Amino acid sequence: MRRLFYGWIIAAASMAAWGISIGPRQSFSVFLLAFLEEFGAGRSATSAAFSVHMTFYALGGLVLGVVVDRLGPTRVIACSTALWAVALMLTGGVSGLGQLYLVFGVLGVWAREAWRTSPPTPSSPDCSGAPGALPPPFAMRGCPWGRR
Repeated sequence: MRRLFYGWIIAAASMAAWGISIGPRQSFSVFLLAFLEEFGAGRSATSAAFSVHMTFYALGGLVLGVVVDRLGPTRVIACSTALWAVALMLTGGVSGLGQLYLVFGVLGVWAREAWRTSPPTPSSPDCSGAPGALPPPFAMRGCPWGRR
């Protein structure tokens, strides 16, 4: 029997990590009606949790970029992955809209942001331009500053 090519294992692990990382953020609208029923708040107040999340996501690169430069991507991504798991578990137990703002809106972003601020890798085609580079879902993210 032929052994499975190790590259497929890496590709599957990357896709799973990408799905766990980006899935909760992109599926907020799917859970919006459930949030409305659970918290009894209006649509705009509940949707503001996503707005807080995206605002911190946009601004987080400024801070975490410096942190990645000082501590290195390995440590920062390992810590952020653990923090993202904690944030997802805590989000499942929120009992009020303020807690949703805090856990999903603020804590979840700082955990998720480190993936975006990690330095470019040879597998990111928009940073290296290397032939045969993996597409962005496998590379985990694009390069915000264009080709290098």
